[in-house]
Amino acid sequence: MAAFALSKPFVDIGLFTNRGDAMRAFYGEVMGLAPLDTVPIEPGYVLHRYDAHGSALKLNVLDEPLPPRTTCYVRMLWPDPTCRSVERLEDPDGNEVERVPPGHLDVDQVGIVYRVPSLASAASFAAGALGAEQLAADRYRFGQTVLIFEVDPDLTRAGALEALGFTYTTLHVTDTVAAHRYLVEHGCTEAIPPTPFESITTYSFARDPTGNWIEISQRADLTGAPTQPATLGAGLAQDEVRAIRRRP
Repeated sequence: MAAFALSKPFVDIGLFTNRGDAMRAFYGEVMGLAPLDTVPIEPGYVLHRYDAHGSALKLNVLDEPLPPRTTCYVRMLWPDPTCRSVERLEDPDGNEVERVPPGHLDVDQVGIVYRVPSLASAASFAAGALGAEQLAADRYRFGQTVLIFEVDPDLTRAGALEALGFTYTTLHVTDTVAAHRYLVEHGCTEAIPPTPFESITTYSFARDPTGNWIEISQRADLTGAPTQPATLGAGLAQDEVRAIRRRP
């Protein structure tokens, strides 16, 4: 059971790219994901969301050239009832995506593969901070999404959020302020404090012990209303948020 209340039992997956048309064609046509919506974030930055078995694939398209990624997220697994064996693909930016038979590595919804320095550190984060259910030594279920861990003792800490590739996940919660506080108290570090975005959501970012970016989102369409700005304090201006997203 999750350590805090979820508003959606699926983890979203966030990618950054400069190749919007090619990436949209891959995920929409090759992977067959249905578009959900398109949200202009700021000038030169548009978010396209696609449905991935209840998770959202969040394709962030920026005009400004992005640096190479440094991330501990490895690849995404999509269950496909037409698959008889694992099919490994690469999107136009070289991110690894696997189509898998349903049930492969316990994945019936979506699987996310992470590199970790040890399985003990994975357990501390997945079970201790997230409250995820352990399925095997190397994997856990959070909501309905399966988190899979690969050990790399020479792991490099994750870098900036705004970088080419798969750089963050999103947890959907009923209370961003409470969930953010809980994660920070259980081994994560604050990156962006709870901040409203228009009338869509109140979101924050924390970083796990290996530096991976985790968005915590309280969406109005899932919870009825995002946290009101008056309960959040002054928050951050957009230029401050932008600077943090680019910080290693």
